[in-house]
This record gives sequence, C-alpha cells and structure tokens, in this order.
Amino acid sequence: MADGRERTETMDIAIRPMKPGEEIAASALVERVFREFVAADCLPEGVEEFTRYVQPEMLSLRLQMGYFVLLALAGQDESPPDGRIVGVIETRTFDHISLLFVDDRFHRQGIARALLTHALSICQRERPEVARIDVNSSLYAVGAYERMGFRQSAPFQERNGIRFVPMALEVAGPHSAQADTE
Repeated sequence: MADGRERTETMDIAIRPMKPGEEIAASALVERVFREFVAADCLPEGVEEFTRYVQPEMLSLRLQMGYFVLLALAGQDESPPDGRIVGVIETRTFDHISLLFVDDRFHRQGIARALLTHALSICQRERPEVARIDVNSSLYAVGAYERMGFRQSAPFQERNGIRFVPMALEVAGPHSAQADTE
C-alpha cells in the first residue's frame, strides 16, 4: 500500500524505513531470532561474525554506505514504543537482501512477504535495470524464501562459520524474461 500500511494474514502492520535511534531495537530483534532459529546451524565463529554484523553501530554504518533498512511495526502507532518492531529487512546495492528477520511470535503471518514487497519496490525504483535479487538464506529460512518465489542459485556454502544457501528471485526489470515478452 502507498501509505506503508499492510494488511497481513492476521494484523495491520506499518512498514517504513528505520529511523535514527531505532538501531538498538532492530538489532535486538534480529539477534534474538538468529540465536533461536539460525545459530545452531552455524559454527561458533559464525555466530560471533553475525553478532558483530548486526550490532546497532554496524546497522548505522551500513545505512551511511547506501544500504537501506525497513521495519515492520505492529501496534497503534507506527513508531516505538506504541508500535512494536516485528520485522527487519536490510538490502545492499538494491540487489541483495542482507537481513530478513521476523519476530518468532509473528512468523507465518505475511510480514516477511510484506517487507520483501516494499524492499523490492524500492530496489526497482532505485535500480530499474536489476533483474534479480539475491539472498544467502539460512538453512532455517530456505522454505520461507521458496514460498516467496526465490530459487536456489548455487550449492550450500559456508563462509566465516556461517552456513547458507544462495538463492535468487527473478524480478521484472528491463533485462528479465518477463520484460522480453511484453
């Protein structure tokens, strides 16, 4: 929706860019969900690497480097403390999802899909030539990404102790198969 409000399967959420000062709450959500669902599939050095990556100051630094972060908020107001952060997506260079995490109490309610839809809109607006969005999916999230249209693009990998499956989503851009047939 144009106003950043989405109706998911069970609730209204607001999706908007992360504002200064929200890095701590966003980081805490990502780290908590990572530890619950992903960390067991990583080596100890991978858990350390990821924990460093999602620190609030690192989120802020990446924003200055051209990444963007969207938040999904549930509640009466679209900003904390009234609205609670229930999801986070971060992209780099408008063609790679570097983070996509949803509070476990809100899984399977359409929040990841809503975040992805908003992020894709921004990616396509900023870089219309992009025909494919990549993600290095945790083993836990492969099924969720598949349900959103991603397909495995390379074999299982491990880097810096983090185990992942490279995946990609073909998007409608000037170089995509869909654009060629129109």
